[in-house]
Formats: sequence, C-alpha cells, structure tokens
Amino acid sequence: MAAASRSLVREAHIGQLIGSHGMTLPQLSAALPMPPFYRVIEVQGFATVYNANYQPGEGLAQCVWPDRSWPQSFAGFSEGSYTHRYRAQPLSLAASWGQRRQ
Repeated sequence: MAAASRSLVREAHIGQLIGSHGMTLPQLSAALPMPPFYRVIEVQGFATVYNANYQPGEGLAQCVWPDRSWPQSFAGFSEGSYTHRYRAQPLSLAASWGQRRQ
C-alpha cells in the first residue's frame, strides 16, 4: 500500500523541504496542496483527502486543500463540514509523476 500511495516519496520530500535552508512554515504550508503531497490518480482510485499542518505547541492545526484551508485551534475550535470537489490533474502533472517514480 505504501508504494501505491507513495507515502515514502511524500515522507522524503517533506524531509527535504524541512531541511532546506531558510524554509519557513508559510512556505512549507504552501507546498501541501501540490504534488507529491496532494494528488488525484483516477486510474488507481487514489486521492489525497486533505493535508494538515499541525502546531501542537501553539494548539493549532490547519487542514489544507488546493483551493481552501481550514484553520482550527484548541482555544477556538469551530465545528463544520466541507465537501471537496476533486478535479483530474492536468496531463503534464501526471506525466511528471511518471518521471519521478524510482
């Protein structure tokens, strides 16, 4: 399952980003709704449900989709719901995924 969902690829990429000199939390958060963290592979039936930016020390969390984010906090949790509309990724994006496989 890890190979099909590319969990190890995402783990390696987040490690590279975190290790990048000058990487900021806003820059890291901006990377979440993009590959390899967010993806829709209709043929295989996989899609990213959401990504999240957790900051437990501050009591904050933010769910992230390509066109929306939903901040929450321990102090001000707001109950709600969101229905995400998945769109197929552009062909050029899908092609770049094929080139990254190794």
